[in-house]
Amino acid sequence: MVNPEVLLHILSRCTYLAKLFFQTHPFVQKISKSSDIFIFFAQMFMATILMLIALTSTEVVFVVINVVGATSLSVLSYGYYSQRITRLNLFARSIIIFSGTFLFKGILISQFSTYLEMVDEVSAAPGKIIVSVLLGWVLWSLLKYTHPNQLQHCFAHDYRPSYVRMEPFEKLGPWSKACRWDAELIAAHEAGHAVALGLFPYFTDKIEVTLQMGVDSDQVVRKGGYCRGNESKIQAESMSYHDIRMITILAGAEAEKVCFGERTIGSTSDYEKFIEYAKRRLQMDDESIYYSYPQNDFEAKHNTDSIMALKTKYQKITQDLLNENREILDLIRTMLVDKGIIKGKELADILMRVKAVPGCPTISASLDAALKADVEAIKAEESKA
Repeated sequence: MVNPEVLLHILSRCTYLAKLFFQTHPFVQKISKSSDIFIFFAQMFMATILMLIALTSTEVVFVVINVVGATSLSVLSYGYYSQRITRLNLFARSIIIFSGTFLFKGILISQFSTYLEMVDEVSAAPGKIIVSVLLGWVLWSLLKYTHPNQLQHCFAHDYRPSYVRMEPFEKLGPWSKACRWDAELIAAHEAGHAVALGLFPYFTDKIEVTLQMGVDSDQVVRKGGYCRGNESKIQAESMSYHDIRMITILAGAEAEKVCFGERTIGSTSDYEKFIEYAKRRLQMDDESIYYSYPQNDFEAKHNTDSIMALKTKYQKITQDLLNENREILDLIRTMLVDKGIIKGKELADILMRVKAVPGCPTISASLDAALKADVEAIKAEESKA
């Protein structure tokens, strides 16, 4: 039987030295946050220790619990490092709380050498169960709340802070006026997306534009919004449909510039999305050359120049569209600040007034018929539901 005190000493020394190394080594600091790497390796090291205890034990229950605990720690570490296998991580979390509680109670606090002996004594003193559970909960809480944003990745793929139910900005209390600038800027951004949606000829009742503010799951005040268009069943994208999507993506940032004279850094994700659409657009265009796998600097530069030229072209079209429909843009923007949300028929009636400008994609008769049939089918399903 391995002496738990020796293992505990080795574990504490190694984790301390590892922490010093990962906090001070310049190379490690360049490739990742030292705290992230430390947590990952500490979890893997603890999993190794648990496995060693299991392999040297003669008690079946002891072996099973330690193997399960080691496996769970390994799964959690991998999920923390790669942000994958969500369901396994949820299971691993519960297992770690169970096995980790008994591990710390049996090794760190008492002199028990096996779990069986610990169970015997606990049965005679039920209060120790409460102590064990509380200890495990405290240790887990310390770990979780030390790095809340990073650890959340273990339990939800592509984690984003979850919004609570949002309220219109004017009803948010004494600090709402200090956020008025944010409200108007975000409203302009989302209104721009909405105006561009007006290039589509038909709308379902699912369309929506929303202004949001609230406290997320990390207790941080978040401000934002979103614009949701038709939920189409059509999978194939024609060139004109694709072009309208590109204008819609750019319309948020361009609306900020039209209304306030400058764009904000909040449009970064929109630009990233536009680049992906631009790549597909250039690959589909018979009149353009785009290297899907550039082999040299010339081809890479050609791709970059082509994307930038396309971006400049569509930014100009988007600006013209927003200026031509400035009245509608201002109407949606004002309604968002006042009401917080516009959706369904109310929004559709406004978007039907949007006027296209030269350069805007022209929807073919066949696509128009397909979009109309698609919207009618969706509305029929909604009415049945």
